[in-house]
Amino acid sequence: MQGFHSCWLFLKRRSLLTVGIAFCIALAISLINSPFTSARPPASSPPSSPPPLENTLSKLPVPRPHPLPPLLAEWRDPKQSGDYFDQIQSVLIGALVWSTFPITVYIEPPTEVENASPFMANRARIWVREIEHAVQEWNSYLPLKQVTQAQGADITIRRSTPPLRFEKNTQAAANKFREPTTAQQSRPLPNLRARSAETQFELYAKKTAPNVQLAHRMTIYIRPDQAADYLQAAA
Repeated sequence: MQGFHSCWLFLKRRSLLTVGIAFCIALAISLINSPFTSARPPASSPPSSPPPLENTLSKLPVPRPHPLPPLLAEWRDPKQSGDYFDQIQSVLIGALVWSTFPITVYIEPPTEVENASPFMANRARIWVREIEHAVQEWNSYLPLKQVTQAQGADITIRRSTPPLRFEKNTQAAANKFREPTTAQQSRPLPNLRARSAETQFELYAKKTAPNVQLAHRMTIYIRPDQAADYLQAAA
């Protein structure tokens, strides 16, 4: 009799366990198929891509030639030293031309960190002096105005080393360097060229009544660890 009672308790517990598992499965199925699942927020749509550059440029005024500034228009080259027009590379919008004068120039002054060191402070003062001298020489051809704030300046000259870049004739070697090779193959090493200066430009829309004018600003990076003559040549 005692064995029968134990067997009955075992079967009862097993039945309750089976009923509990079945109830959980039914509850899960009902939650999956319930309308609450549709209440989840829809997946966010990917951000719209910006309009093609060609569409933006088509909204700008028609390009037109700009006259030379008076000082440059009167300049003559009696020595026939030539020019470097054959080395100018046009961008998508054509050639970059200054049309609003005077051109504002900001020259980075010595920083607090540099002034804290006599050596760095002296080097920074020499750098500023030579760059200002170069700007004065350029003022004989283009109307330039030195300003004390970098914001809004047409040209910003920074006392900084330009980043290393691959030489153009070694770009193929640089691409080859990234390709996987075997132990028997030798990979050509690309050449990195250190430069004394680099000029970068940025295009922006300048609001001028009644139209929008496409303008540009430039940033020139000139290494500080150069002799005075090289600084003027770089500027």
